[in-house]
Parts: sequence; C-alpha cells; structure tokens
Amino acid sequence: MSLDYSESSKLNNESKNIRFFLSISDYDLKKDLSGYIYNAEGLYLLSEVDDGDPEVDVFITDDLQKLRKQNTQIESAKIYSIVDNFSNKTLLDSVFHGVWDCILFPKNIKDLATIIDNIIVSRISSNCPILEKISKSESCSKILIQKVSEITRKDYVGDFIFDNPLSERDKEILNHISMGKSNKEIANQVGLAEQTIKNTISVILDKTFTSNRAQAASMATKNKWI
Repeated sequence: MSLDYSESSKLNNESKNIRFFLSISDYDLKKDLSGYIYNAEGLYLLSEVDDGDPEVDVFITDDLQKLRKQNTQIESAKIYSIVDNFSNKTLLDSVFHGVWDCILFPKNIKDLATIIDNIIVSRISSNCPILEKISKSESCSKILIQKVSEITRKDYVGDFIFDNPLSERDKEILNHISMGKSNKEIANQVGLAEQTIKNTISVILDKTFTSNRAQAASMATKNKWI
C-alpha cells in the first residue's frame, strides 16, 4: 500500500491534536497508518505509552488479545478494532473487549483515509458505533441482551443458554459433525456439494459464536439445539 498524503483528514474544532497509539501485528498496515497519522494535521502518533504519559485518545488494534496487555494504560482511549468482517461473532467479541468501534481492514488508499475519517467523527459521537452496528442485526442484538442480562444477574453461576438460532439444514449438518463425519462425508450424505457444506458451517459458526466445528457441535448439544 503506497500512500498519497496530498489530502489529509479534515478535523473539526472538537477533534484537534488527537493522540493515536497503534498495536497492530500487520507490519504494512501499521507502517501505512503511522505514515498517514504523521502527515495529517492535528494527529499525533505515540510511539509508547507508560504511566507517566497515559494521554491516549485513540487506540487502534488488529488483535483483540493485545488489549489485555495494554488496557491498564489506555483507560481513557476510544478503542478501535480493525477486522475482516462485521459478523455477529466479530462484533460481540469486540464489544466485550471494550471496543468503541470495528473498522474494516483497508484494501486501498481510499479505505485507509476512510478509517481515519471515521475515527475522527465517531470518537466524539454520543452513540457507540459498535452498538449501532449490533443493533442492525436482530439475532446479534438478542444475544448481546441475553449475555448482559446473565452477567448482571446476582444468581448467575454458569454458562449462557441461548435461543436456537439454527435452521433445519444447520441442525442436520451439526448432527453429522457431532458424529465425527468429515465435510466430504456430510456432503455425500445430504446430497450437497462439499463447498456448500463448508459455506454452511461458516454460517453456523457465526450463528453460534464459535470458532470451529467441534465448538459449534458442543454449543448446539449443550443448548439442546440438536
């Protein structure tokens, strides 16, 4: 990605001297974001944050696990997570890490400029951008409400139990997964292409907020969805 700095982000009166801190594993993205910030009027990039200099306005990461190491030093910062998609799982994982907004991974110069522009606008917004994204998905909103409700209950002692989000086809495929069958075996059994099975499993992972087949089957079994 090669940047053109001829047009820097425009700041309003409430957004001057924004202090950024980047914790990004992708080297090219970190380099380009750093270059953009360095060359945009009113933006300031912090190379490090310690107890003597905790003034951070914006924290950007592409790895939510890094938040656990940095969180004590960026308490007042708005946290932005760079993600590959806005799936339900991505949004809920992010919001429970304290993320203020998710922003799609930039694919070109225009996208990179848009990231900064979105941050400048959303950091002074009275509405949390990631919650607005969640509100656009009924199922995602419902899961968030259920989780918050369970967490705040005084008698909460165990795992979350959620309403069944699965279609009949999802259930059929998860039943086969729970019996240890491969994608190819499932495809032959239900009369669908193997790629279709893979695509369906991807959807199932999103619906169940899990990371792999085994977790999805376990979640479905535990909640009596299958």
